[in-house]
Amino acid sequence: MAINLIYNRLPHIGKNKDFSRFIILTYPRTGSNYLIFKLQFTKKIICYNELFYSKNKIVTSYPDLKFKSWVLKYRNQFSNSFLNEIFKSYDDEIKAVGFKLTYFQNEIFNNKNLIKTLGEKHKVSFIHLKRRNLLECFVSTKLLEKNNIVYAINSKYLSEFKKNTDRIILSSELENYSPLVTVDISEFVKYLEKIRNDESKYNQMIAPFSNMDIYYEDLVQRTDMEINRIGQLLQIPSLTVENKEEFPIEKLNKKPIREIISNYSEVEDFLCKNNLEEFIKSEV
Repeated sequence: MAINLIYNRLPHIGKNKDFSRFIILTYPRTGSNYLIFKLQFTKKIICYNELFYSKNKIVTSYPDLKFKSWVLKYRNQFSNSFLNEIFKSYDDEIKAVGFKLTYFQNEIFNNKNLIKTLGEKHKVSFIHLKRRNLLECFVSTKLLEKNNIVYAINSKYLSEFKKNTDRIILSSELENYSPLVTVDISEFVKYLEKIRNDESKYNQMIAPFSNMDIYYEDLVQRTDMEINRIGQLLQIPSLTVENKEEFPIEKLNKKPIREIISNYSEVEDFLCKNNLEEFIKSEV
């Protein structure tokens, strides 16, 4: 009975079980929300966002989909059964179903066991989302800590984001958004080392399963091509994004990074002396 109560709340439920399953495996500030909405706008994919956000919270991209406290307890104790419901059956037009999982979330929920369960029992394909310019990723992370703003949205979609209005701004307000951050170089070095180590560790962890790497920079610069690549992985021929002109979210930090980092000269000097110039030559 408890299981049916979870399944019956999901969108587009039906009798079709012939669809692909996927995980967006990533770390913070890699453009994962951008990718999630692009996949949703194909009208063929359901992406639930963060079903394993924390032990006491689920974050979904469906405003009307609400999980009560007992569902969290059920997921925490019986994660495989919970996943069985998520990947159960859908309408015929749905060709793939998945969600986002960060490195940190995986560490909370049983480390390798969750990845292994997803790969072996649920046959998911892993979309390993990364960012080449880790200086921009670090700066974006620090700005989120400082301002608590995740992204900017088109006002047309404001009602759909009502649960997170305290962490977003309207696209029309971007001209008044002036991000500024001071980069602690020693902190950035530790961040850089950790992200690179984590990327390598998770590359090995998902190697036995269907997987692909995708980079934020490529996703922004050649969106159609990258979405089509994902479609090939998920066995969805000619996957395309619909309603491109009405996309709900916008890039939050549009200024050049030299205008965002208050101690840019110091950072630039460090990068040049340590063969890390690519971080100041490859802005997106």
